[in-house]
Amino acid sequence: MVLDQQIPMEKAFSGTLVIAQRMRGQLDVSKIAAMGEDEFVTMCSERPAIHRFPPAMAKRIRQVCQVLSDDYDGRAAKTRQ
Repeated sequence: MVLDQQIPMEKAFSGTLVIAQRMRGQLDVSKIAAMGEDEFVTMCSERPAIHRFPPAMAKRIRQVCQVLSDDYDGRAAKTRQ
Protein backbone atom coordinates (compact mmCIF):
# COMPACT_ATOMS: atom_id res chain seq x y z
CA MET A 1 0.00 0.00 0.00
CA VAL A 2 3.01 2.31 0.26
CA LEU A 3 2.99 2.75 -3.51
CA ASP A 4 -0.76 3.43 -3.72
CA GLN A 5 -0.39 7.21 -3.90
CA GLN A 6 -1.14 9.42 -6.91
CA ILE A 7 -0.95 6.55 -9.42
CA PRO A 8 -3.45 3.97 -10.67
CA MET A 9 -3.91 1.01 -8.32
CA GLU A 10 -2.74 -1.46 -10.97
CA LYS A 11 0.57 0.38 -11.31
CA ALA A 12 0.97 0.59 -7.53
CA PHE A 13 0.33 -3.13 -7.04
CA SER A 14 2.75 -4.09 -9.81
CA GLY A 15 5.57 -2.16 -8.13
CA THR A 16 6.44 -5.01 -5.80
CA LEU A 17 6.65 -7.39 -8.75
CA VAL A 18 9.04 -5.03 -10.54
CA ILE A 19 11.20 -4.77 -7.41
CA ALA A 20 11.22 -8.57 -7.04
CA GLN A 21 12.23 -9.02 -10.67
CA ARG A 22 15.10 -6.58 -10.22
CA MET A 23 16.17 -8.50 -7.12
CA ARG A 24 16.56 -11.72 -9.11
CA GLY A 25 12.99 -12.88 -8.64
CA GLN A 26 12.51 -12.58 -4.88
CA LEU A 27 11.22 -9.69 -2.83
CA ASP A 28 13.38 -9.88 0.29
CA VAL A 29 12.57 -7.33 2.98
CA SER A 30 15.84 -7.92 4.84
CA LYS A 31 17.91 -7.41 1.69
CA ILE A 32 16.08 -4.19 0.89
CA ALA A 33 16.64 -2.96 4.46
CA ALA A 34 20.35 -3.82 4.20
CA MET A 35 20.79 -2.04 0.86
CA GLY A 36 22.15 1.46 0.81
CA GLU A 37 19.46 4.05 0.27
CA ASP A 38 21.07 5.40 -2.91
CA GLU A 39 21.41 1.88 -4.33
CA PHE A 40 17.74 1.11 -3.71
CA VAL A 41 16.60 4.47 -5.10
CA THR A 42 18.64 3.83 -8.25
CA MET A 43 17.12 0.36 -8.65
CA CYS A 44 13.58 1.71 -8.22
CA SER A 45 14.24 4.57 -10.65
CA GLU A 46 15.29 2.32 -13.56
CA ARG A 47 12.80 2.37 -16.39
CA PRO A 48 10.09 1.51 -15.97
CA ALA A 49 10.20 3.23 -12.61
CA ILE A 50 8.21 1.68 -9.79
CA HIS A 51 6.24 4.89 -9.23
CA ARG A 52 5.61 8.35 -10.56
CA PHE A 53 7.96 9.64 -7.83
CA PRO A 54 10.56 6.88 -7.63
CA PRO A 55 13.09 8.44 -5.19
CA ALA A 56 10.48 9.38 -2.60
CA MET A 57 8.65 6.05 -2.84
CA ALA A 58 11.88 4.04 -2.80
CA LYS A 59 12.90 5.74 0.44
CA ARG A 60 9.50 4.99 1.99
CA ILE A 61 9.61 1.35 0.89
CA ARG A 62 13.09 0.97 2.33
CA GLN A 63 11.96 2.54 5.63
CA VAL A 64 9.06 0.08 5.87
CA CYS A 65 11.43 -2.79 5.11
CA GLN A 66 13.80 -1.53 7.80
CA VAL A 67 11.02 -1.57 10.42
CA LEU A 68 9.85 -5.01 9.28
CA SER A 69 13.38 -6.33 9.43
CA ASP A 70 14.29 -4.76 12.77
CA ASP A 71 11.03 -5.20 14.68
CA TYR A 72 9.14 -8.05 12.99
CA ASP A 73 11.83 -10.48 11.87
CA GLY A 74 11.17 -9.48 8.25
CA ARG A 75 7.55 -10.69 8.30
CA ALA A 76 4.62 -8.28 8.28
CA ALA A 77 2.27 -10.90 9.75
CA LYS A 78 4.44 -11.44 12.81
CA THR A 79 3.38 -9.63 15.98
CA ARG A 80 5.83 -7.38 17.75
CA GLN A 81 7.57 -8.99 20.73
